[in-house]
Amino acid sequence: MERRYPVLQLSVKVMRVLAWVALGAGAIGVLVGIVGAAMGQTAMGQTAFLTVILVSLIYGLLIFWVLMMQAEGLRMAIDIEENTRGTRSAVEALRAERAEPPASDA
Repeated sequence: MERRYPVLQLSVKVMRVLAWVALGAGAIGVLVGIVGAAMGQTAMGQTAFLTVILVSLIYGLLIFWVLMMQAEGLRMAIDIEENTRGTRSAVEALRAERAEPPASDA
C-alpha cells in the first residue's frame, strides 16, 4: 500500500527529534544548576540554583512529553487512514466478488 501524507510523516520525525532536544536542554539546565550550587556562588544565591534545577527539570520533561504525544497522535492519524483505506479496498473486493452474475441454468 502506498504511503501518503509525507509532510505529516516528516512532522512526526521532526517532533520526535525536538522532543529529545528539549529533554537534553532540560538536562543541561539541571547540570548547570547543580554545578552552580556546588561551586557555592553567592551572587545568585543557593535558592536561585535550586530554582534553575527545578524549572529545567519540569520544563524539559513537560516539553518532551507534549512533543512526543503530538508525534504519536499524528502517527496514529496516519495509521488510521492507512487502515481505513485497506478496509475500503477489502470491502470493495468483496462487493465485486458478490456482484458477479450467477451462472445461467440454460
